[in-house]
Amino acid sequence: GLPGKKVFIEPSSCSMAIFDLVPPECRVKGLSPVETFKAAKNEKEIEGLASASKKDSLALCELLALLEDQVGKADGERPTEASVADLMGELRKKQPLCVGDSFPTISSVGPNSAVVHYRPEKKSCRTLERDQIFLIDTGGQYKDGTTDITRTVHLGDPTAEQRRFYTRVLQGHMGLARAVFPDGTPGLMLDMLARQHLWRDGLNYGHGTGHGMGAYLNVHEGPMGIGGGTVPGSTIMGNERMKRVYLQPLKAGNYVSNEPGCYKDGDFGIRIESDLVVIPAQTQYQMGGRDCMTFDYLTLVPMCRVLIDTALISPDERLWLDGYHEKVWKSLEGALTSPEHTRTREWLRRATEPLGL
Repeated sequence: GLPGKKVFIEPSSCSMAIFDLVPPECRVKGLSPVETFKAAKNEKEIEGLASASKKDSLALCELLALLEDQVGKADGERPTEASVADLMGELRKKQPLCVGDSFPTISSVGPNSAVVHYRPEKKSCRTLERDQIFLIDTGGQYKDGTTDITRTVHLGDPTAEQRRFYTRVLQGHMGLARAVFPDGTPGLMLDMLARQHLWRDGLNYGHGTGHGMGAYLNVHEGPMGIGGGTVPGSTIMGNERMKRVYLQPLKAGNYVSNEPGCYKDGDFGIRIESDLVVIPAQTQYQMGGRDCMTFDYLTLVPMCRVLIDTALISPDERLWLDGYHEKVWKSLEGALTSPEHTRTREWLRRATEPLGL
């Protein structure tokens, strides 16, 4: 028995067997304070996350520049999904303080890119082709931070449908990245910013929009998350985990992913993912007694220009995208001055040029 004792229980993660062992009068239900403390990154941790993001972005840019050079060549062996995943790890390990991958790289071509958690196998994976979508979802563990980045590219001439899907995903990604919201707003309320443009076309994606992340810890951490728009409200109301994650207030220092997508089964998939930190926002007014928050966008990898349908994006979106690409160039070009980085530097210069009219 437990006379006079109390046992702290987190209902969304505790097993029924353990839950039933604790008498009802002894149960104290709630969210682990350790998880809450860990989720609010301090100034030093955020500094490390920015450093890790820059290094991992450099590695991914180097990979994308190399693929543009290799794919579709008449001579030589073309890269496969598995060989690209291996190469990503090799390029990452060249970066200072890198420990390794934060999860197995998702490297997927054509119809495989429509499989959200696809993992390539050497004996059965596909070869990269100029006429197909390529999606890479990859992340690194560094002694100063953890990353999780996804970029979708086309190394040839995409179809109009592929460009529309990509642009709708990109608009949602930008919508969330640009968000300004009162302190403590839950991720459920921000989720529509990432889905609204897809919904206009009757499109959606069946996974969350963002998850919490650690600082040289787990690539998926709680307690907060951004999502809920893939299911009806009745499902969320009946699911303890969804309520816990998607109703958890977002606070300064939270480190989250921003990863909307869209997948056409058997054909192609689109996902764009970057890593964000919640920071205070400067607003003209302060109504309601709560400070406003926004996101510091840490990932520095360009979007795929040939997949952007500029007829769909607004002037504000174009301005944000051009500003982001300018930031990417200014942040990375200083690390690409040696002769060995000529290819990556030239690729980055082209990839970050203004969209134009």
